[in-house]
Amino acid sequence: MSKTTSGNANGPVITNITPQTGDSNTQIEVRGMYFGSHKTDASEIIFHSATGQGSQRLRPDHWSDTSISVRLYDNTLANYPSGYFVVRVGDRTSNHSAEFSSDLAFSDTAIEPSQIMPFTGHKLFTVTGSGFGTKPQPLVLADFNNFVQYYEFTPGIWRDNYISFTLDGTKMPSFDNSSGGQYLRIHLKNNPTRVLGHITYQKPSHLIPMYSGNINGYFFPGNEIVFTGTSNPFQAAPTIKLVNTEPSSYYHQGQLSWSSGSYRWIIPNNIPAGTYKVVILFGDLEQEYQPEIKIVQIPAIAYWYPGNKALEKGDTVTIVGNNFGSTQGDGRVHIYLQGSSLVYPITYTSWSNNMISFVWNETTGLFGGEKPFQMRVYVNGIESTQFAEGTYK
Repeated sequence: MSKTTSGNANGPVITNITPQTGDSNTQIEVRGMYFGSHKTDASEIIFHSATGQGSQRLRPDHWSDTSISVRLYDNTLANYPSGYFVVRVGDRTSNHSAEFSSDLAFSDTAIEPSQIMPFTGHKLFTVTGSGFGTKPQPLVLADFNNFVQYYEFTPGIWRDNYISFTLDGTKMPSFDNSSGGQYLRIHLKNNPTRVLGHITYQKPSHLIPMYSGNINGYFFPGNEIVFTGTSNPFQAAPTIKLVNTEPSSYYHQGQLSWSSGSYRWIIPNNIPAGTYKVVILFGDLEQEYQPEIKIVQIPAIAYWYPGNKALEKGDTVTIVGNNFGSTQGDGRVHIYLQGSSLVYPITYTSWSNNMISFVWNETTGLFGGEKPFQMRVYVNGIESTQFAEGTYK
């Protein structure tokens, strides 16, 4: 805000404006001092856009030394939904007034998603329509009926026809045992009558996830995810969505099947390894489940080299296949020597999802001759079903 001036020698001074919101029918009173007893060709009142997009000279309804009454034009509010007033007398210009914001009614508003279930983390919402203005304003999430406020927030994106924001799942209202859901509203903090949209907040279903067939906390294709319930509560089978949270945003959707009082889904073979959030879609409603699950693919050996010779200490061994993991992580090669002993340690020279290389360190000791061995790849608690065979000396 520019420096406030005082004294007639220093030009006009604005002290306050009322009201600070309105439309083209709103008469705005700009109060202050040293405006002059009446308007002259050398005096004027100007409305400046808050975003610096431009300004508009106005025709006052009343002008006195301490008060000016003025209305904003329709096109002024359309172009500059918020701004401030200045008064100019001769070559002297007043300080900026407090900000005035358009109170034009929102029109054709639509919020997505409009139906939700309890969620963890943050969920993205968008509001389309018109008349929002260009200045971000604090919003409130509240109960539709009694206006109980749950929390306030300011959207990250605010345009005249589009608003985008996220809601924090930990701040959403909780359900009592009797309520089947709640009707929520998003409105302006400073004007609760200006509503951006309504959200149906659905009480969670009674389905409980039961994960079967996992090994050491990991899942692989063929595992079944079972959601138990007392009865089939839906007309159509819901959709399961696995959302990959690490390492990418990949997701996979499938249809649940109803059997023996439970919804069931078998993890297919084409899902990449990673950490997944389990989400069930009941029509347009989403319900998240905890905990997240880690899916791994069973490591598979295709071939290895040099497989046509007896290995000696210092030889480099390369195993080719897939599902080894992009980095070594919890992976290693199990080498079974004659008598089922394990060779440790192994010095890996490289490890990728399709290829592993390491240096052969085993020697035959005192007896000499060639001896057989097997190699299997072990990743995240799962050992490959295929194995590589060879000899060493």
